[in-house]
Amino acid sequence: MGAKGIVKKGSEMKFRWPNGAECAVSLSFEYDAESVEWGYSRNIEGAFDIGGFSPQFGVPRVLELLNKHDVKGTFFVPGWDAERYPDSIKEIAEAGHEIAAHGYTHENFSELTPRKEKDVLEKAHKILTDITGIPPRGFRAAAYGRPISAKTLSFCRDMDYIYDSSFMDDDEPYQVKIDGKFVNMIEIPWAWPLNDISFMSPPFSSGMSLVLPQRKPQWVLELWKEEFDGLYEEVGFFNLVIHPRDMGRVSRMPILEGLVSYMKRYNVWFTTYSQVADLCLKQLVER
Repeated sequence: MGAKGIVKKGSEMKFRWPNGAECAVSLSFEYDAESVEWGYSRNIEGAFDIGGFSPQFGVPRVLELLNKHDVKGTFFVPGWDAERYPDSIKEIAEAGHEIAAHGYTHENFSELTPRKEKDVLEKAHKILTDITGIPPRGFRAAAYGRPISAKTLSFCRDMDYIYDSSFMDDDEPYQVKIDGKFVNMIEIPWAWPLNDISFMSPPFSSGMSLVLPQRKPQWVLELWKEEFDGLYEEVGFFNLVIHPRDMGRVSRMPILEGLVSYMKRYNVWFTTYSQVADLCLKQLVER
């Protein structure tokens, strides 16, 4: 068995998962209703309103599957979508899943003034807090290819966020540095091979070209099983990014069902991002 949960950022710390679990598994879901199209200034009216599929069909199917397997996930929700689908957001939270921040309408924070960026982040934070009664504890930048600014993580820390998930520079969680100093914040990185948009999203839905041509569901499932096998053995952390607007199609839900069933055969800890960040920060203090 390979090394488990070792952060390779120079701190040489090791994260231990609860009850002797060999691997932490975090399933994240990007709610992404029409905020995607609005964020890219596209017309969302009529038959081409792809974003409306997420709250109407994709999210309910995902919730049903998670409930069936008694697994909790982390849902990154744009404030614009939360305002328009508050009952859906409440349902997610009441089912015990985590609601995390995801901007307002897929902004490009690098193009905003610091004041405007702060306003956007605080606005989205308040919307989610008012709807669920629980302040978000983490953030992921929306709109791939639209970068964050040099101030984004500082603003997130000012709102008491304990994690970010906007980077792709590691296999596993690590402690965040802001202005050259370690802070009480954990980065939970993601990867393109473990993001469903890489294989099954039409390019016009996200403002980016496909990373790969669209693939058959069984092909994606087998790839993700292989990715899990490798990360289970060598890293001890598996992080998946799912978009209900894409994965929520009836032909694709068996991918997620098959993967969850496969991972449950192993010694894993299914967990939310907040739980991962809490544990990592606690063990940092203990060191």
